Amino acid sequence: MDKTEFYLKLKTISPRRREILSELLKGTPDTEIKDKYEISLATVRKHVQEISEYFDIKSQPGRRRDRRLELRQLFAQHGMGIEPTPNLLSDTLTPEKISPREEASKNTKDIEPTLSGIIPLDSPFYVRRKGVDDVCEEELAKADTQNPVMLKLVGTKSMGKSSLLVRLRQFAEDNGHLVACVDLSSDILDREAFQDLEKFLQQFASVVVQKFSDCLGGEHLDNNLKKLDEQWQSKLAIGAKCTNYLESIFKKLNERESDKPKTLLIDGLDFIEKNQLKDQSKDKLEMEFFSLLKSWYETKMKKVRSDADIVWPSMLLAYSLEPQPDYNSSFAASFYNIGINIELRQFNLNEILSLAKTAFHLDWNEVDAKILMNFVGGYPRLVNWILYKVSQNQISLNDLDKLLDDANSKNEPVMKFLSDILREIRADKQLYEWMRNILKSNSKLGDKTMSKQKLIKAGIIKEKSLDEIAISCNLYRIFFERNLD
Repeated sequence: MDKTEFYLKLKTISPRRREILSELLKGTPDTEIKDKYEISLATVRKHVQEISEYFDIKSQPGRRRDRRLELRQLFAQHGMGIEPTPNLLSDTLTPEKISPREEASKNTKDIEPTLSGIIPLDSPFYVRRKGVDDVCEEELAKADTQNPVMLKLVGTKSMGKSSLLVRLRQFAEDNGHLVACVDLSSDILDREAFQDLEKFLQQFASVVVQKFSDCLGGEHLDNNLKKLDEQWQSKLAIGAKCTNYLESIFKKLNERESDKPKTLLIDGLDFIEKNQLKDQSKDKLEMEFFSLLKSWYETKMKKVRSDADIVWPSMLLAYSLEPQPDYNSSFAASFYNIGINIELRQFNLNEILSLAKTAFHLDWNEVDAKILMNFVGGYPRLVNWILYKVSQNQISLNDLDKLLDDANSKNEPVMKFLSDILREIRADKQLYEWMRNILKSNSKLGDKTMSKQKLIKAGIIKEKSLDEIAISCNLYRIFFERNLD
């Protein structure tokens, strides 16, 4: 980890983890941290694990790591001294030797935003959206052991679903929830599992249990993993096997922590569609899993009998709406109308103006923000990317179209972002032809085809009236005019 990345992570770590980190760097024993902050030993260990991973000190198969020692070594490597106080961002971390160039690099306006990945907690690049962040937090705050909620975070690529999810995880933990986070796209399942429903559900159940075990220090639920194979030997339907096994675990978890709400976060649900077999039964795994989630919501997360206790956790689910072939029709039919849908919208004018001033130190007014919105809409990552270019004097507001000039765009991250969208459109013949017609017909297409709905959901086009549509922003219009044919 270079010094620029180190300083950014240090600046954007959450307040609670900043406090725990200070204690770890001072060598405070876990028991004292537990007593000081009135948390369990399991929570202390979980903070140690997550802080270490935040600073890229991650577990490796077959290797036992001393996370506390490696954290201290990392801070020493970057010339940071520690004083006995919990405020890491004041004088407690004192750079021994930092050049003027290195000091300037700590300024967020000098750090180029990426077009993918999670925005760190407390990062100035993250903007809270009214009607999104606040609604999610209100629903989570109302959830308790007998009133779990299901929230579905829906949006197109680079709209900030995963970044919102990590903030909701932090919010839930700060409000006393036991939180397990499962990412289908990265840390759970081997690719073969996406071709086999039984293998998928077995691995999914195993990971859910392991994640909740981690919340308890890994010592209370691990022994139940041995029962997973036994459960799968029964003659019940595959979904029933998964449901019964998880319910037995949730009951045990409730017995152990009866007063704490539980929350399960599932990211990367759209990864199922991208990785399942493309044959006549290609929708089976997707349909079965989403139908199972729906049944859990309707029969396990609601009080269906007055004498029945609810043991299932709240669920936060994140998935993308992209212009892919065979666009999630089964998904929408079986799943969209349950729980609470939180659609991640684009930034509005005030949010862009605030971001320009606070994160990039630009002396902008509403006219400047409107020029940017006309070019790129309100897509969070694209807005951040252009604000960075403007703040570094690499482009002016009057020359934004030059960002797509062939000579200047070969190595730009935005070209990969746009090329991925173009590839998905070309993969669907009907979608491709419809997009060409939009560009040729000056947007006078008023039919209600599936192609139209796909492109609207993906944010590529927008409805101007009942019978007129338009490309959603100039960036897309210029790119597709140059590259679609």
